[in-house]
Amino acid sequence: MLAGVELRHVRVFAAVARAGTVVGAANQLGLAPASVSEQVRRLEGGLGVALFERTLQGMRLTAPGQALLERAHGLLDHADEVRRAVTGQRRRISVGALEMPAATRRPASTSST
Repeated sequence: MLAGVELRHVRVFAAVARAGTVVGAANQLGLAPASVSEQVRRLEGGLGVALFERTLQGMRLTAPGQALLERAHGLLDHADEVRRAVTGQRRRISVGALEMPAATRRPASTSST
């Protein structure tokens, strides 16, 4: 049953799985740790399964949690695709490069002195 399950719960779940801790996920998402914990609990309640094993070292995925994580990225990507289709927004892409390799592979400037 998916009663009460929202995409934001799935986004928070994926962040906790990535970070391994509620605090780490909260920092990534800009949320309070209590809010992250509550959203994970609501998702678990809506699905009727424990998604994480809570340990002193952090949060470890259970078998149902691993199954959800394998599908969560596709679900969230699809939701973003639907939002872009409806709103006409384009996908945002970020490109990063290390400073040294980028500097050594850059074409030499031609200057006349």
